[in-house]
Amino acid sequence: MRIRWWIGRTIFAVIALLAVIELLVISNLVRINSNQFARLQNLLSSEPSLQTTLSGQTTQSDSSTNDSLQRLRREALSRAALYDQLIQKDMLLDGMVIHRGATGEAKGVCDSLMFSSIRFYALSKIGFSESAAKAWQGILGSRSGGQWLRHPKCAKSLSRDMIMGVLVALRADPEGSDPVFRQMLAVIDRNGGFAGDGPFYVSWLSPGIASLLRMEAERRKVPFGEWPWVLRHSFSSIEFDALFLDEGYVSHLAGIGLWLEINHPQNSVGFNPRSIFGRLARTISGESRLDTTIDAQRRQWIAGRLRSISSSNLFFKWLDQKAAGALDSKSEAHLLSELLSMPQFPKTHLPQDCNRDADYLWQRREAEAIPVVATCGETWSGVDFLWMVSLLGVHSSEGPSVVPHPNPLPLVH
Repeated sequence: MRIRWWIGRTIFAVIALLAVIELLVISNLVRINSNQFARLQNLLSSEPSLQTTLSGQTTQSDSSTNDSLQRLRREALSRAALYDQLIQKDMLLDGMVIHRGATGEAKGVCDSLMFSSIRFYALSKIGFSESAAKAWQGILGSRSGGQWLRHPKCAKSLSRDMIMGVLVALRADPEGSDPVFRQMLAVIDRNGGFAGDGPFYVSWLSPGIASLLRMEAERRKVPFGEWPWVLRHSFSSIEFDALFLDEGYVSHLAGIGLWLEINHPQNSVGFNPRSIFGRLARTISGESRLDTTIDAQRRQWIAGRLRSISSSNLFFKWLDQKAAGALDSKSEAHLLSELLSMPQFPKTHLPQDCNRDADYLWQRREAEAIPVVATCGETWSGVDFLWMVSLLGVHSSEGPSVVPHPNPLPLVH
């Protein structure tokens, strides 16, 4: 009886603490709203490509802007076609993405599920349907009895981070994905909230990642009664994480989580405490100067926080502008021009360690965008390029038929 009393009090204390923290975060968002307002005004006015105003009015893009955007998209599509061709030729193992060492050995096998999923989503959105279908089959081949694996040749336990990659892939709605997703929920339910067979700190679904699964369940209209308990009691925690983020893969995961939230098309099922906290915070702090919901404000704050951590990270720049409602043809052209001019994404071959130190730019420190070797050795997959191209609206209705640059550099085996 005494144990139950302590358990009950502990649960109550934890819930109360989370509620207080959430209220403080949201109250702080409203309190600093003037700074937030000023930051967004600066974002919308300081960059030459951004013409959207806070009142929702837009400056009509002239024909030269559209012409420039279409030219950039054609160039991006051509380079994406080349990268896709070279990835299929040299950078797949059992249909999943890896990178290659100086002698051709497979590396990064245990990160393959994440980057294979991102690649599949990008190929789908760019319009490379045949390549995307093969990529999806490769991802499905990484399962064992409905349990996702990092890669069939990786013995490490599946981490909850890898599930975020799967969720990115599922946003492309591949054929037959509904039963795949429901089977994933069944496995999680059977495992008591664990995504894999690893220890608690590796495979157990945190409330934040479980909330992203919950969004996918909502999007696919899975009945609430079929949700695992870990989804029913989940909540987004990105704003908590953002308070303590630093450069690297953790901030990239926060960015992926924010991207999944931004692209979630439906309202939350059931009780959303932020609606009450938001009203209370507005009452305490006064009316907001931004005509946005609390959820929109927190997303803007998270995106701004990510960009402040890594100001040259193009994915974070895109998130910042997307959350602010600042993406238009001019801003997309500006970002696409920056992407295509980056020396980390060569025009005639896949990126190598003599182009940059990082295997995947958007999840590494800014210092890793700089090469540390003069002689090329390892070859990276270039999935980070495909990801940004897909976000920036590049699409081919005819698949990867664009003629790539001649004589791509071969891999050294």
